[in-house]
Amino acid sequence: LVADLAAVSYRHAIKKGIVDARARAARGKPPKRGDGHNAAESAVGAMRSFLRSVAGHCDPQAALDVPKPRRDPREKRPMRPSELVELHVATATGGDDPELDVLLVDTGIATGARIEGLERLTVGQLHRATQIIDMYDKGKRTVEMPVSGELIDRLLAHAKRRGGSVCDPASKGYRPDAPVFWSRRGKDGTPR
Repeated sequence: LVADLAAVSYRHAIKKGIVDARARAARGKPPKRGDGHNAAESAVGAMRSFLRSVAGHCDPQAALDVPKPRRDPREKRPMRPSELVELHVATATGGDDPELDVLLVDTGIATGARIEGLERLTVGQLHRATQIIDMYDKGKRTVEMPVSGELIDRLLAHAKRRGGSVCDPASKGYRPDAPVFWSRRGKDGTPR
């Protein structure tokens, strides 16, 4: 019974993985792993717990006789130095705005910020004196991220160069809510 349950869970997880991969591909996202291995491990563990809880009515040894698959090691890991170099080369040589792309990648690596945090970053969130950036994070909260003064200088220089006086704290038209990241100026000369 336990081995059958593990096999059914395994097959169901594989089918679900295929369906999920197709749905993600339709949205332009890469597939996630869906080989069913962890489903079988979870099913055996759940059945063992269940049979232990009803030990007076059946033999819990039946679940212990079925080998429990080992859970795979974590798939997430930090990028290797060689992968970071590849990322920088691809970012700096591709796209239509490499300056902006490299700055986004460098800020993301330094802060570990989510894309929403980078998109919402304003000049008022950059604190040069303390070398802190206030980044938006999950749950609509703000997290103080320590960064290098060099990165803050690059971010402010980019914002001033592309956003103009609204991004310059020394200017009368300064707005702390002005975005840090600006695309190139359009044909009419306005930043976008």
